[in-house]
This record gives sequence, structure tokens and C-alpha cells, in this order.
Amino acid sequence: MYTPSSWRVASLGVTAAIMAFADAFLAAWWIGSVWAMAVTAGVILGLIVSIAWTLRHYVGAVSIALLLAAAAMTVMLARTSPRASVFSLLMTLAVFGIWFVFYDLWFTGRANAEVVTPVTTVGGDGRAGRALIVHHHGRGREHFQHRMQLAFAEGLQSQGWRVDITTASREAPTDVSAYDLLVLGAQTYNWCPARAVVEYVDRLHDLRGKPVVVVVSGGGMTERAMRVLQAHVLRAGGAIVDAIEIWKSRPNAERHGLSDPVTIMRRAGARQAGAPHRHTA
Repeated sequence: MYTPSSWRVASLGVTAAIMAFADAFLAAWWIGSVWAMAVTAGVILGLIVSIAWTLRHYVGAVSIALLLAAAAMTVMLARTSPRASVFSLLMTLAVFGIWFVFYDLWFTGRANAEVVTPVTTVGGDGRAGRALIVHHHGRGREHFQHRMQLAFAEGLQSQGWRVDITTASREAPTDVSAYDLLVLGAQTYNWCPARAVVEYVDRLHDLRGKPVVVVVSGGGMTERAMRVLQAHVLRAGGAIVDAIEIWKSRPNAERHGLSDPVTIMRRAGARQAGAPHRHTA
């Protein structure tokens, strides 16, 4: 999960790199080295395009502005030397390609990879209610999302509910008719909900108004991921009865009036256990 602090560090690092290459570009322009200008401009353009690609989901206007700036820089270089501008574009593609492979395919891809676990049952005999919790396990050592879902399950258990817990995968149950409540938990990766959870929801097809609680976790930038996951639940025919954004870095008191995420989730589980939404088929 990406936190505000990690994004600040990354932003400073990328900005420093762009400024360093900008200084090199100006030096090349000063001494009249067109090919040195092409190399440094290509690296700068590659970084700008990479940033625009990364921010496209969260701040689309900034992404467009960055792409326009990159296009203007390319035109300026083309007027100086068409051949050098072609080489600069090749450098741009190379830098963006490295970023795309590392960030989108390797880093984000590994984070989104589904994890198969068996269904674990906790709680009572189900007379008070039955819930199915499906979440993405993630790759981090802390397993923050998993702990949040366990805390929610504890809140349900405290009111006598029976809870089945598993991870979002092709092995997760798609027949949810026996449950009174479906709980979905997804981390935020690149401003999107964990892919395994979204794919699981899409496999459900028709929830027939099943009550659904949506839990999205992240460092603090979870708004878009929540909207995306809610949209998939609604398309699948679910009725969203609660939407919980839980944060690792941003103060949870802003949204919940409490700081401890475990306490927030336990209370949310207990609250849903007492809600009048028993729709078991």
C-alpha cells in the first residue's frame, strides 16, 4: 500500500532527478551539444511521462498538463534537430518502459497477485447471523488488511454471528445465498482496489440485493479505490450497507473519531451484526 509519506519521498526523489537532468540539458545547450541535449531531454521526458501515467487515475488534469509539457519540449527539440528529437523520443520510450516494467508489471503486479487460502470458520452456530468475509491477503509483512478483517469478524462474533473468512481467489465461494452479509476487503494499489477482490466481485454476477460491507485500506489515499470497488459491487447487484476506509498513515480520527484501526473495525462489525438486514435465501 502506498502512503502519503512514501509518496512525498518518491516525489522529492523524482523532482531532484528531473532538476539534475534539467541542469545537464541547459549545460548541453550552452555548449551547443545537440546530442547531449537529446539524451538529457529524453530522460526528462521519460520521467515526466512516467509521472503522468502514474497519476492518471488520481489527478487526471495534472497528467494531461504533464503530457502537454512533454509535447512542447519535444517540439522545441525537433526545431533544433529532427534527428536528435527522434533519438530523444527513443530515450523517452526506454525510460518509460523501465518504469512500466518495474512499477506496473513487477511491483504492482506482485502486490495484486491473488493468494489462495482455505475458508476458515469462526463464531457461533449461525442462528444470530452468518457472514462471509473475502479479502485480499497482500504481500506485506504486516498483513494489515487481514488484521482489519479479523477485527471486523470479532465484532460480528461478539453478537453471536458465525463468520467464514477467506481470501479473494478463484477458489473463494461464489454462492453467497446462505449468508446474511458479505464483507469485502481490499488494499489500495495505485489508487485502485486490489485486483483480486474486484475480479472476485465480477465473478458473483447477481447478488440479488445482498447486503455488502466494503472495506478499503491504504496509507490515506483511498477515495478513488473505494468508488471503484463500490461500482463493481453495485453492478453485481449488491446493496452496500457500509463503506469503511481505514488508513495506516493518515489519522483515522478524521473519518471515524477513533485512532486505533482495530477498535474501529471491531465496532463496525458489532454494528453490522445488530443491523436489520437478514436476507438469507
